[in-house]
Amino acid sequence: MELSVNEIKIQAKKLLKAMRSNHQLLSHYTFFKKIGISHIDELQLKHTLAFMAFRLGFKSWQQASTTLTGHQQPSAPINMGTLFYPPAGHGLTNEWFADYQSALLVMNKTSGKWLFPYKNQFIVVGKDYLNAFDFNNETLSKFHPINNDMHASYNTQLWDEITCAVIKNTLAL
Repeated sequence: MELSVNEIKIQAKKLLKAMRSNHQLLSHYTFFKKIGISHIDELQLKHTLAFMAFRLGFKSWQQASTTLTGHQQPSAPINMGTLFYPPAGHGLTNEWFADYQSALLVMNKTSGKWLFPYKNQFIVVGKDYLNAFDFNNETLSKFHPINNDMHASYNTQLWDEITCAVIKNTLAL
């Protein structure tokens, strides 16, 4: 379960490199000011990792890393942040659920639906929502073997591959 975490590290390194080569970029990110970084010389990889985790809806890099590597306790509720909620998804009508079983029931009643975690909740979505991720055909084909269920497939290779694609599309500079 390393693809997702490695993709965040790659994007964080790219951001750090870009910011070090163009010092003016630091002023464009209020996140760094909020964590006390006021000069480019103070900026480190740990700061850009925290920023990338924040952009994915996690509270910290540690939370993102623990969740994405599959090291969450199985009995504990898993907070997926806003990782699976693309900006283009805000205008779409989706079905929201507080518990997984209710979401699964609705998803299974209708064909052409997908189930995603959102923080500690669940959303059942249609094809337009999936299009908001801008997945290629290879990534789209990975949903069938997991029955379109990104919650039930947590901590599997296909989950990691799809999640990596989400991260690439969300964080790419």
